[in-house]
Amino acid sequence: MRFGGQIDLAMFGCDSVKGSFSLGYQDGKSFFALYAMYANLFLPLSPVPLAIFGIGGGFAYNFSPDVFRKSNLEDAVPDMKGAATFCAVLKVGTSDRSTILADGYLILSTAGMAEMGFREAALLQQGNFGGYINYYQKAVTSELWGELDLFGGLVHFSLGTEPGTQPGPAVKAYFGAGGWYVYAGRKAGPRIEATIMKMGGVSAYMELDNTGLRTGGSQLFELKAGPTLLNGYIKSWMDMGLTIHFKPDISIEGSWQQGVAAGGCIFGLCEDFLVSATISAHAPDPTFMTGVADLDFALGTAHLVVNLEL
Repeated sequence: MRFGGQIDLAMFGCDSVKGSFSLGYQDGKSFFALYAMYANLFLPLSPVPLAIFGIGGGFAYNFSPDVFRKSNLEDAVPDMKGAATFCAVLKVGTSDRSTILADGYLILSTAGMAEMGFREAALLQQGNFGGYINYYQKAVTSELWGELDLFGGLVHFSLGTEPGTQPGPAVKAYFGAGGWYVYAGRKAGPRIEATIMKMGGVSAYMELDNTGLRTGGSQLFELKAGPTLLNGYIKSWMDMGLTIHFKPDISIEGSWQQGVAAGGCIFGLCEDFLVSATISAHAPDPTFMTGVADLDFALGTAHLVVNLEL
């Protein structure tokens, strides 16, 4: 049995206090989580051009400590592990309340976890960024995520999505038992991405851990036009990467891929053309090199593929 909802004290003459809660009973044990924020403050932090616009906090029992990474607890699910968690929040931003605005928080748990972070961060009243640094069981973990649209979506910047969603945060770090790593984007995704005018963009990654360094990026350009019966497209892409292995011996690998494709349809007759090439090299053995080139041509039902390997 569980109950959840929003908190609004406007009926008591305090319309600046809002929050949420979740409580109930499960497996013979009770659980609850409560959060509230007073958001009608203006406390300048002179001489810096910053101010405090709100103060809040919460308390939870039988919930995971990361429950307070979000301000809405209405749909929060308990973990029933017996930990009590306290959270304190300050809404801080530039004095104009529009250039930068974010909630900064501190979480302490009887499970032995401590966390500092920020959430719902906006730049020029756009975007939704978050991040944290966490200490738990002699390990430090940190993640950063968020997306930003500017000029009506003409420019899009992404650091991935919040934890628990796909593809997840693009920036991660871990230092503790079993090793360490620092990721600013992953080769397999998510990457740090930027898109311009919805016609393509760039993505990049950097992975550093005790096994080696992997870094690279890609560029994509795609343009589509035309109504249903007459349409066409042109697309080009490039992807390159560099890997340095630390173990068992230091070695270097590099790869480069580039391609271009074009096509279109006229009253149901479609034509497509694609050319791509991939080159890989390995050091300290410079003679170890591979290359692949593909030519793909299609006209109506006819299809031609040419493959060259080095």
